[in-house]
Amino acid sequence: VIKECVPFTFSCACFIPEVEFVVAHTVSGSEMWVMRSADLAHPILTKFKTGQTCVYHMIYSPKSKSIITIGTAIKVFTISWELKGSHFFSSNFEVSFTNRSEFADDYEASLLNPPSFDYENERLFLPTPIGICAFDLDGELLTVASKLPADNNTSYAFCQETQKLLTFDPTDGLCLWKTDGTIDKRINITSLIIIGLRFIDTENVICLNSTYSLHLLNIKTGNIFE
Repeated sequence: VIKECVPFTFSCACFIPEVEFVVAHTVSGSEMWVMRSADLAHPILTKFKTGQTCVYHMIYSPKSKSIITIGTAIKVFTISWELKGSHFFSSNFEVSFTNRSEFADDYEASLLNPPSFDYENERLFLPTPIGICAFDLDGELLTVASKLPADNNTSYAFCQETQKLLTFDPTDGLCLWKTDGTIDKRINITSLIIIGLRFIDTENVICLNSTYSLHLLNIKTGNIFE
């Protein structure tokens, strides 16, 4: 059910459950806006300049109250808020951003397959020539999560519960990786080119193929369901 529509144009957004804020990035102007989900028509903060021309995905990390903007390069901002009066009025909230870091200047995010994020350990997984690598929110390399070359065409997904990574590319196929970055198993999927992956639990993954059809894959059995 649509509860509210507003005449703003954003490329992406994320949700802050602690205060029920929506943080969104504009399509043009390189700006972040903050709104209460119950009062979208009256933004708390507008026109915060990010300096990032293209942003396709946003992630909120509750552990450090970080907003990660992903598109052309990666930027991380710390968000803070204060309530000065009744919570029923958006005007009683004060919100501010602090620049934390900027890294992966040569990275261009995929629209269909955003980087995976480990919320528990605050690790962002990005493709590199040596494999999918985990970076902290200051852009420091932590681990190599998959030891096959990867690029923006590599589809991958991280399972929070098992801490394992699943990757696909047309050359190496579909691979499940152990936590030390070595292959756990290869999953045979003939005649299927995957352009997007999402874990829905520890055994099942939603796959988007090159014809934009969805499939359900069980990584334990290798069975695929259309």
